Amino acid sequence: MQQNYFNLKTKLLSAMLFTILLLNGQNTPHSVSMDPSESNMSAFGSNGTIANSVTTFYTHWDTNYLYIGWSEGRTNYSSDMYYVAIDTDPNSTTGSSNTIEGVGFSSTKALPDYYAVYENNTNYYGLPTSNGNAIEFYNGTSGSWNFVSRNGGDDGISSQIDFQDSPNGEVRMRIAWADLGFTPGNNKPIGISYWTNNSSGDYMWSRYPNSNPSTGSTNILLTHQIIFNSTGSGINPSTSFYENSYSDNTIYSTIANGSWNTSSNWEYNGIPTSGGDISVNHSMTQDVDATIDNMFVNSSSNLTINSGITLTINDQLTLQSISDSYPSLISNGTITGTVNYERYVNAAAESGTTTGGNDLISAPLTGQTFGDFKTANPNILSGNIDGVGPYYLFGPFDTANNQYNLYYDTDDDASTLNAGKGYRTGSDGGGTYTFTGDVETTDISINIYNGTQSNWNLIGNPYPSYISLSDFLTQNASQFDSYSSGVYGYNGENSNSWVIWNNAYALAHPGTVIAPGQGFFVSSINEEGTITFDADSRTTGSSDDFIANRNPEVVTNMTLSLSNTSSSFTTDIYFTEFTSLGLDSGYDSSLFGGNAPAFAVYTHLVADNTGVPLAIQSLGETDYNNVTIPVGVNAAQGEQLTFSMTANTLPSNIDIHLEDTLENSSTLLNSTDYILTPSTDLNGTGRFYLNFSNSTLSTLNNKEDKINIYTNNQNKTIIISGVLEGFAITNIYDLQGRIVKTSQLINSKVSQTVDVSMLSNGVYIVELNSGSLTKTQKVILR
Repeated sequence: MQQNYFNLKTKLLSAMLFTILLLNGQNTPHSVSMDPSESNMSAFGSNGTIANSVTTFYTHWDTNYLYIGWSEGRTNYSSDMYYVAIDTDPNSTTGSSNTIEGVGFSSTKALPDYYAVYENNTNYYGLPTSNGNAIEFYNGTSGSWNFVSRNGGDDGISSQIDFQDSPNGEVRMRIAWADLGFTPGNNKPIGISYWTNNSSGDYMWSRYPNSNPSTGSTNILLTHQIIFNSTGSGINPSTSFYENSYSDNTIYSTIANGSWNTSSNWEYNGIPTSGGDISVNHSMTQDVDATIDNMFVNSSSNLTINSGITLTINDQLTLQSISDSYPSLISNGTITGTVNYERYVNAAAESGTTTGGNDLISAPLTGQTFGDFKTANPNILSGNIDGVGPYYLFGPFDTANNQYNLYYDTDDDASTLNAGKGYRTGSDGGGTYTFTGDVETTDISINIYNGTQSNWNLIGNPYPSYISLSDFLTQNASQFDSYSSGVYGYNGENSNSWVIWNNAYALAHPGTVIAPGQGFFVSSINEEGTITFDADSRTTGSSDDFIANRNPEVVTNMTLSLSNTSSSFTTDIYFTEFTSLGLDSGYDSSLFGGNAPAFAVYTHLVADNTGVPLAIQSLGETDYNNVTIPVGVNAAQGEQLTFSMTANTLPSNIDIHLEDTLENSSTLLNSTDYILTPSTDLNGTGRFYLNFSNSTLSTLNNKEDKINIYTNNQNKTIIISGVLEGFAITNIYDLQGRIVKTSQLINSKVSQTVDVSMLSNGVYIVELNSGSLTKTQKVILR
């Protein structure tokens, strides 16, 4: 970086030139006059001033020349020495740190390539006395001084100087870009430092930037320089420069969304194509080849690399997430170099607890071994189990045995973090894991299984970008179990731990995206199936992952909430044009695992009920005008329960009542909550119902809607839930109309079973007679 040093005053001048171009929008900057009758202010203009500190500095340029000027001081006085250091490649370590007149450069990276001095002493640098005032360049590569221009003269080739001594002294000079081996442009940064010494070289009386050591006795090591990110025409330096350490790269920060190759999208107007440290704070599309030193893509920001474009990274590219927002990197081109993704991970479950905490994640960058990964992330919890260890709170889900695995000691160090695979983990106190590896750019496929123990598979987004939920569900619809089709995300809560996104959710929330590095469960309908992540589903976003209290509230058509003093649980109801009262695969989704926990609220299908507890039920588009939905509740006796409607986007004329058949009560949830303290444990359906009705229509719900008849094929029983009246009996008919079983029911029980283990598999008709109520229901025994 050291090939010639200019004068201290030069520095201010170049910054000023930058500013004039930017503000005035000139294609060619104002050339510097060499007329002694004209002042620096009139020559450079007020926008050419970049600093005032004892000395006023000016900087400006055009296509052929760099112009530098300074005011104040005795320019014809032998103790006035004006210096400028020029760094033509501030992102490399070329150049020289040689001292000049007791001033050197404190640097481990950027070094001046040139420095120049304007001096008035006839005895300096071996010049003949007759030469008088002169500018001389020192070439850091050749290590030699060269005469450039003399008193009031023009060498006719490259440089020119003019000085005035009244009233305060002004000097201005021009230096040909060709002499600096530099071609100006929007992608060409240049660094300049300015200072003034006396001729004895033992006292500095001004300098810029001011972050350099204070003026005074030398020896002094300069620490900072001014960086002009862009030297393209029309750029005015007085507003388009910043000061930077000699030990740091040129800094580029985005200030707007859009094209990489547009200077107005970057602070200080420079386009980074050759070195520098990049901070992406917006949505940026790289549409020009670039080589950079470091890049940071911050949370909620996005970088897309177009096809045919190459990004070369000298040091590292790092994507930085926070607890509720993640950056995206979509590469359709080529990336060469090291890429990191700092992925936020929820805190581990507290000691002594069995639920809550932890997180489900996937690798947003792939190919890293677990050994390297755990070394890079000491915040992965580890410890002994029953005196054996260490085990790491990190590992996949074993579908065959229906359990999470933990990686152990060094046994799993060689295991790679593969694309599309999900992992259960938990960080120490909440923080980021750093993934280092490959950026996936093509379709990713991963096998899923339906075994004897489980059909649940832990997978995850394999890209360092968001992916479209609707695209993922559409692509893989045929792979999901009919009753649990969708994405099951873990939210870290002790109860109601699963966030379920299916087609109904995607329909109600268009544009929903799955976060980078997000793990989730899917259920397989086939013994062995394949999930595909389509590269075309990659997209940008800024939303949170599934962890509770970090997601903004989502609005569904209707959400019923059940809460007690310590927990809450919800179930969702949708009404769409694509669904019906029966099972609609992809739109109706069961609770995770198909079983309701000890505290839960859920629903059963309105038609063709098979007893599967649903977390999401979708009905026809206008069924809300008159429909009754069975509600299942699991809760302990003696605890106060509150039923409430926490979301509702249905028309305002739709009334939603919660009916408690045991208490013979009906509560309008549109305006109030239903609160009760049960005297016995609640378990299953039959007592509670959601009644939807149009307040402008005269609609009545039939009593038979409050009775549910469905099969439990695991233990070969038929379940009848609901409040019965008087003497109750069931007759079961085969398809030939023959009675194959008759059972008397107990009308004091809300839910009871009929053993049908003696019947063959097939279709049967159940007839229920209870007082004035008669209901028939087709069932299938499997």
